[in-house]
Amino acid sequence: MTNTRWAQTALLAGALMAAHSAQAAVVSLEIIAGSDPLARTTLATLSNSELGCDGSAASASNNCLGGAAPGAVALEESFNWAGGTFDLDSWDVDVEVNPLISAGFSVTNNTAATQWYTMIFSIGISPSITPTSLIGGSAAFTVTDANNDGATISAPGMGPQAMYTALIDGLPVQTLFDAPYSLSALFPGGSNVAVDQFGLPGPSQPGPQALSTIGLRVDFLLSAGDRATFSGNFDVEPVPLPAGVWLFASALVAIRAARAGIAK
Repeated sequence: MTNTRWAQTALLAGALMAAHSAQAAVVSLEIIAGSDPLARTTLATLSNSELGCDGSAASASNNCLGGAAPGAVALEESFNWAGGTFDLDSWDVDVEVNPLISAGFSVTNNTAATQWYTMIFSIGISPSITPTSLIGGSAAFTVTDANNDGATISAPGMGPQAMYTALIDGLPVQTLFDAPYSLSALFPGGSNVAVDQFGLPGPSQPGPQALSTIGLRVDFLLSAGDRATFSGNFDVEPVPLPAGVWLFASALVAIRAARAGIAK
């Protein structure tokens, strides 16, 4: 076999065996809010340090805490938005470049009107997943009546019309709690919970290629004076290669290494 041929096979083997290598879990959270669907604005885009992540931007995984928990970013730093119209009471985000996003947060509407809140979590991924993937995710929403006059959380009626949207390279691949879904507290001063999922256990649902990012977009309308809590995740994995392909790739690398040693 020629040296060119060996180089080609070694490159192929190396590419296959790098499919699960991790690079950097760079996290971002975009926050959008407002009562007028046509006049909502992006209030902030927070990155690793602002989210209180425990690893650097070069880490393969990160846990990011905001709120009153030990080690979390202090509430007063960034959580009372738009002149006090709402509080982002807490967040807890875990990300891996495998890739996986697991996120949770709590929002309180401090106004006298229903507000539309959007939280977009995203991470860069490396290496890319091609030509297809396996995806799975879940979402749990809790609505709490904080002012004893009833409470409702619902999917927006325009724009993104789901409360949970999984994103790959900025494009939606799966939604949960689609409009006209709504959830109300069971009694004054009480709460209510809804849970849904797809492609789990797994991930097992066929998905597209993932070249640069995955994301998790959460959209909801929240009644005046009340609190909403979200927890959920989105997981993307390569479609497993047949065992024979991995064995062949490993053998090529081993043979190439042995021949290189003999040549010396």
